[in-house]
Amino acid sequence: MTDAPIYVPIPRDLYNEIIVRFHGAVDPVEFITRQARQLVRCKAVPFSPPENLSPGWRLSTLEELERSTAGHNWEEVFLLNGSKLLLPWRGHCYQAKVYDTRIRASGWLFDTVRDWFIFVTDAEDKDEWKYVEVKRSNKNEDFCQAAQLRQQSAKQSRRICDIASRSRG
Repeated sequence: MTDAPIYVPIPRDLYNEIIVRFHGAVDPVEFITRQARQLVRCKAVPFSPPENLSPGWRLSTLEELERSTAGHNWEEVFLLNGSKLLLPWRGHCYQAKVYDTRIRASGWLFDTVRDWFIFVTDAEDKDEWKYVEVKRSNKNEDFCQAAQLRQQSAKQSRRICDIASRSRG
């Protein structure tokens, strides 16, 4: 088995759009290859509600899922369904939302916040906690740094452990 390339046709208008958007500084073939590798590496899967539901039912199903108590465990921080994520990166602001136990962004589902972060930034060596901002769905608060939430969660866990050890002793 070799790494000999295969040729996949892409629409000419997409090819031209890539050239125009990046002012000719990016080779469209390399760009598309890099994006495909990134999707595979991040384990992203296309997001689509069940096709057999009418649009009204699909919307109500999404809203119902967001109201449920399911959510995403991001290491020490639990994010309820509907929690929003922001990632300011190189002059753009990327958004994602917790959907069931996964992260939904730009039509893709990611298993972890880290997978979404790498997909957006292509920076595996950076700490996503320093860049991602979170607005929890169960709190009436603005977006805050994920690192700050992580610290609060660690403090709360220590307090719970202290209380539990005092009650035993």
